Amino acid sequence: RGATLSADTMNIQGVVNASDGGITVRQTSFGRDINIGTETASALSLTQLELDNLLTTGTFSLGNTSSGAITVNGMVTGTSPSFVFVTSGTSFTQNAGVSLTGGLSINAPAITIAAPLSAGAAGIAFTADNLSVSSSVASGGNLDVNTRTPGRRIDLGVASFTGSALELTDAQLDNLSTPTRLRFNASGALNVQGPISPALATTLSLASGDTVSQAAGAIITVPSLAVAAPFGVDLPEHPPVPLALVPT
Repeated sequence: RGATLSADTMNIQGVVNASDGGITVRQTSFGRDINIGTETASALSLTQLELDNLLTTGTFSLGNTSSGAITVNGMVTGTSPSFVFVTSGTSFTQNAGVSLTGGLSINAPAITIAAPLSAGAAGIAFTADNLSVSSSVASGGNLDVNTRTPGRRIDLGVASFTGSALELTDAQLDNLSTPTRLRFNASGALNVQGPISPALATTLSLASGDTVSQAAGAIITVPSLAVAAPFGVDLPEHPPVPLALVPT
């Protein structure tokens, strides 16, 4: 069950109804860019009207690891899929608003959120080595940030960017909203380099495949904090919040 559409250009004027089967849309050529919301001659493009013709109560998958840059340049709403999976081998850039009632997973080496993004109770997951968040990200469920490359580090509360890790400032953390859990999962070390106080999260979870550490003065302010790391947790600035050390 389901439908797979594979081409470098598409013109979807009729309804494709996969019922509860999934729909997959991807390019044919390696490195072909994908543009969502507007028509671009040099990319596989899908407008909102074309997306509305792709009907499924199951999953909707866009792109794969052979896709070029995926860019959202026009407003997108989605009420049909239960979950949307977006995958690029290059980058994902959101320049226009996206509103989904289901869940969302984005997997790309670099992810840029420059316009409001919202999804439903199934949550939002970012998997990347570089993440830039300059607009609101509102998840109706959990909000997870994972590194993509084995051994990649996460640095939170940075004052400047080095490109050597997935780095977020405290101001960027304030753009991440979840009623349940905000989780950072680094395959390498996770470092809190400066003070952080995610304003729109009640539970912050810090997980690492290596260590979790905290620089001097890097106070963590959040109602509840959970930490998991197999090779050690070093929090010299003990957070003034309930702390749970979660076994790995």
